[in-house]
Amino acid sequence: MHSIQSLFTKKPISFKMSLQTRFILSVILLIIILMSLLIFIVENKQRRLISQQVKDHGVAIARSIAAMSITYLVTYNYVALQQNAEKAIKEKGISSVIIHDKEGRVAAYSRHGERQGEELTDTVSLNALRVTDVLIQRTFYTETSERIFDIAVPVYIEGSSERWGVVRVGISLEEMYKEIFRTRLTLIAFGIVAIMVGSLGAVILSKRITRPIHELAKGMVFFSQGNLQHRVELKTGDEIGELAENFNRMAEEILSNQEKMRHAERLAAVGIMAAGIAHEIKNPLTAIKTFVQLLPSRYMSDDFRTRFNTTVPREIDRVTRIIQDLLDLSRKPKLQLLRIDVNLLITQTLDIFYTEMDKRGIALQTKLEEGIPLILGDTEYIKRAFSNFIINAIHAMPQGGTLSINTRSGLESVIVTFEDSGAGMSPEILKNIFDPFFTTKEKGIGLGMVITKKIVEEHDGDIGVWSEVGRGSVFQIKFPVNF
Repeated sequence: MHSIQSLFTKKPISFKMSLQTRFILSVILLIIILMSLLIFIVENKQRRLISQQVKDHGVAIARSIAAMSITYLVTYNYVALQQNAEKAIKEKGISSVIIHDKEGRVAAYSRHGERQGEELTDTVSLNALRVTDVLIQRTFYTETSERIFDIAVPVYIEGSSERWGVVRVGISLEEMYKEIFRTRLTLIAFGIVAIMVGSLGAVILSKRITRPIHELAKGMVFFSQGNLQHRVELKTGDEIGELAENFNRMAEEILSNQEKMRHAERLAAVGIMAAGIAHEIKNPLTAIKTFVQLLPSRYMSDDFRTRFNTTVPREIDRVTRIIQDLLDLSRKPKLQLLRIDVNLLITQTLDIFYTEMDKRGIALQTKLEEGIPLILGDTEYIKRAFSNFIINAIHAMPQGGTLSINTRSGLESVIVTFEDSGAGMSPEILKNIFDPFFTTKEKGIGLGMVITKKIVEEHDGDIGVWSEVGRGSVFQIKFPVNF
């Protein structure tokens, strides 16, 4: 019963920002994003459309002036050309008209007849004089402070490829920008109205959603406080109403099956403990099995026999110790404290993992500081902790990688670091790795890190972990040396 109640908080539910407020703000934000996107799309589409219309209109005017100017250009009748230019700028939207003769000099210049015969050397004019087809340039007309399209059209006599001049028409863009600005204001006003209407709808809808949620949350608080008779009465006809019915049904089942649940919990605890025992003795048994399997092929190797005679008996003793230690997991362990060399323990622990690391393509890098201080600890317990760190690193690198093990002296401490280049852990997993029975592995019950942390703490040590998804994990253990 206690485990069920612990699922619910015993304090009234409080939010830094209420669900209703978050819902309303989310709707408003969504509307703002959609309206901003709509304004952007519509404005850009209108800008392109108006710009194209202005260009088409300007090209038509330039072609018309060019058609009227052919005879005057051939006969060098600059007076008539100037008259045509002055007449053309009277039309709305035309800022300037410039007509160049065959040699590129100014034959007519609206409002500037005195510039006839000049050669214009600005970049826009030079580009226009090289035109063989229509050329449209965006520029700035300084006399009227207007943004314009400078539209240049070459003048040809029909049936001839010889160019007799260039007609340039400056089309003002100010009216286009004013029209775009008016459209923008209209869209913004529409967006403000949409936000207001959407906000009102969000408030109404959020109340419809959050009221039954608050009722359900209140019922859970009552239930968690021990009022198992409390029921949530919600007839909303939707998923929340269904959730309330399921909550009430759960409460009924809890009341009627308390004893069964307690019995099931006891059985589950026994099962978890049994699985934990199997998990813990698997590692030394695997080492023994590996040596036994290699025995026929490597028996003639003196080095192998030496390692066999050293490791196998040691791991058998370790299995015996592990079983006893797991039985005493809930009690303070009886440590056999000795002054021990951490570097030596790491070397001994690695002996049973070389084959597995070679098989998985894991490279080992060690940097063990020489002359490191001795620590006061239990050899088998610390080796078990080191084994768990190495096993976790191996499991984190199924496709191979690098395992780095370093030791160094700290301030009245010895620091041991295990670093792998595996998959890493997310923040959610990282904050739970020392919780009992938490595991991300298909096999295992999640006691390895719990036992490891307990071993380190029983030696008055500290354990820290850093991890990043895709970059690996780092475990750091700090043992005191002041004994």
